[in-house]
Amino acid sequence: MDGIHHSLHSQPTANQAVPSNSQPMVYGTMMTTRRTSDHNYPDVVLWCHYLAKHPKQKGRGIDFRSIGDSLKTHGFICITHLTSGFFTWQDLMKCLGIEMGTTIAILEYAKEDVQAIDEGRLIFPDLS
Repeated sequence: MDGIHHSLHSQPTANQAVPSNSQPMVYGTMMTTRRTSDHNYPDVVLWCHYLAKHPKQKGRGIDFRSIGDSLKTHGFICITHLTSGFFTWQDLMKCLGIEMGTTIAILEYAKEDVQAIDEGRLIFPDLS
């Protein structure tokens, strides 16, 4: 994982400023702005393995390991994809073929862990 999680593909005009926390990358005639982050977000499989071992989640009857594999199979790469807001919990439930409560729990855990990573309260090993 390269540590870059959000990309904005655009061709800025002279009137458009590049955000200060972004690094402009030029490929041929297209300008791509990549928003960088100081945080190291885990991929969904690593994150689900973490959940499977977490003392608060053990014994809840959720098979996080298989859910991580299913998320990856359906194109979810990083846990930030689960917090992107591009889909509803119903969409995820249908996509993964899991129960409503499990779906909501996954989204809640993803939101909590992304926030904890952003605040420096949860650190995953260097994934680069």
